[in-house]
Amino acid sequence: MLAKTIEQAGVDSAIRQYRNLRERVVLDGYYDFTEWPMNELARHLIAAGKKTEAIAIFEMNAGFWPRSVSIQLMLGSLYRERGESGKAIAAYRRVLELAPANEEARKQLTALGVRPPPAGW
Repeated sequence: MLAKTIEQAGVDSAIRQYRNLRERVVLDGYYDFTEWPMNELARHLIAAGKKTEAIAIFEMNAGFWPRSVSIQLMLGSLYRERGESGKAIAAYRRVLELAPANEEARKQLTALGVRPPPAGW
């Protein structure tokens, strides 16, 4: 449903639609409001070459799932690809706040010229 909304009306409309559903729909099992469906939608958008839309979906989902390592890793990767190194660094640092031993975030920070903090900081 949200992918169709993105195609027809844009990602901002899809985000409004999702937020509206979360507020109004009784959680009766019809919709899955866990982290993964939105992550999968964003991955689908990446595969379709719609990285701007994917970033918007991941950023929205991060608001609902602020302790998600996977969302921050994906955002870091997408920001880095777009040349937004400041945002990428912030995303990878957030990963290390959540999971201090995360090797991928450490590797990416090093590649961006930032020395990762010691594990367990």
